Amino acid sequence: VTLAHVRVANGAGYLQDSLAFFNGRMMVEGGLRYDVFRYDIRDRIDPQSSALQNAGRWQPKFGWSLTPVRRLPVTLHVNYGRGIASLDARSITQAPERARLATTDFYQTGISARAGRAAFSVSSFLIDRSNEMVYVADDGSFELLGPSRSYGGEAKVAVDIAGPLSFS
Repeated sequence: VTLAHVRVANGAGYLQDSLAFFNGRMMVEGGLRYDVFRYDIRDRIDPQSSALQNAGRWQPKFGWSLTPVRRLPVTLHVNYGRGIASLDARSITQAPERARLATTDFYQTGISARAGRAAFSVSSFLIDRSNEMVYVADDGSFELLGPSRSYGGEAKVAVDIAGPLSFS
């Protein structure tokens, strides 16, 4: 039996900038975000389990693109970004000693091109998670179960048909 009230507050600050070089053929973008979470747990059955805790993480972002020759509309891309996830209130009250935040690092490389009304892109990605967030159906909570990795690729084609209408 549990009875707890949890207030989870989240605040963040973010800086980002982009620079263009070689008449716009090379773009460099960087950013940095900091998220802080405040967990105010008020246990109504076991007041000793009540707590006020904070957790925060930096989330960098980087992007680079290059169009080697302006006459040939082909662009190379490299991107990196980090995101975070937080456990929900139920999970926090059931296991207050566990980690509350998990990071996900996303890496992507690719190439894109545009020819007339058609656009093409091919990319590959790698996703590294510090902790895989897993749903526990027995009690309706989430828990972090350790690192995981995903990878793959993607190919896209889009053709403009008329005005805002396109086929992908």
